Amino acid sequence: MGSGDWLRDCRFSDDGIWRHDRNEIRITDHAKTTDTASQPSHASERRHHSETEGRHRLPRAEHREIEAIIDGIGRNARQGTQSVTEHVRGIRDFTEQAYERAASLVESSQAIYRRANDNRRTTEQTRNHTDTAHNSLERVSEYISTSRRVNERYERIRDDARRLDGAVKEFTERNTALTERIDQRTETVREVNKQMTQELEKQRPTRSYSGPSMGR
Repeated sequence: MGSGDWLRDCRFSDDGIWRHDRNEIRITDHAKTTDTASQPSHASERRHHSETEGRHRLPRAEHREIEAIIDGIGRNARQGTQSVTEHVRGIRDFTEQAYERAASLVESSQAIYRRANDNRRTTEQTRNHTDTAHNSLERVSEYISTSRRVNERYERIRDDARRLDGAVKEFTERNTALTERIDQRTETVREVNKQMTQELEKQRPTRSYSGPSMGR
């Protein structure tokens, strides 16, 4: 039974009680009237007695109706109490379920927060690794650039060395040829000088030795 039915039954029960009170008030007023009446006749007394008995029988019927109404109210109250108890039990069960769900949500939120922190730390570590890798890449790029410049300088030095070696070889060859020509000329001059010396020796007059002359 719903709460609306229980309230409606209570309202009907209150109407029955109000009707019973109104009848009791009417009976009381009638008794006062009979008490203040001036010397009624015997016939009027019998009529009054019969009316009084009828009126006394009527409240007994209404009492039964009132008892039935009270029993109905009790049943309705018990049913209403049972309904309220069931509602309270349902609310309590719902509250417990809501509490369990809230606790589960709290645990889920904490797990999500932990995962978010883990992801944040992982992201920071990844960013740090990325920065480190970027710095290493920059250093490698600088090393490659330096190595390229060194190789270029080495190539230039090697080319210069090759050119210098060619010049030295050429100079050596020229110097060797010149030395050979000088040696040839020197030998020629030596031969000419030797021949001239021999010719001069041949042309020099021979002198015989004589003593010193007197009178000169």
